[in-house]
Amino acid sequence: MAHKVIWAYAAEEDLEAAASYIHRDSPVYAVSFVDRVLEAGRSLNKFADRGRVVP
Repeated sequence: MAHKVIWAYAAEEDLEAAASYIHRDSPVYAVSFVDRVLEAGRSLNKFADRGRVVP
């Protein structure tokens, strides 16, 4: 069953802040970082139960 991934406003702000920080040294790595994070988010709709439960 597919799930819908909804990004929290705070998560979007954090991602933007991290990208801005990385961008200071390397715009290319900043774009790559954001792409990887967004892809990980997109993959959650298929693999929502991956990983372990943190105690």
